[in-house]
Amino acid sequence: MTAMPQEWFMSTPGVSETGPFNPHFVIDIGLVNLVSGGLVLTGSLRKNGSFIVIGSIWPLLHALFHVLHWSVEGLPSGVALALETIFVVMPAFVGILCGFVISRKMSDAVPSSQVWP
Repeated sequence: MTAMPQEWFMSTPGVSETGPFNPHFVIDIGLVNLVSGGLVLTGSLRKNGSFIVIGSIWPLLHALFHVLHWSVEGLPSGVALALETIFVVMPAFVGILCGFVISRKMSDAVPSSQVWP
């Protein structure tokens, strides 16, 4: 999105149907995705669920927006519904869930004397 916004806009199914191309908006959202992905990657490498949860907040809000949109406008067609579910909704919920699970496992591994009061 950030490196080739026009190409991303034209090649991502369903995106061009949402309105005219706005390079500033596409690049902004691409940067938010980079930061979010970087936090999730950092959390995964460090086994730190807090990074994963924080990095998953934007995708979760984005996914919830899609679900809300579906409840108002109706479900999209078959392919669009499958793509949005696989690439927008599922990763967001999986990210948040993984972050909480890892955070829980790490807090269980820390002796109670080292846990913040």
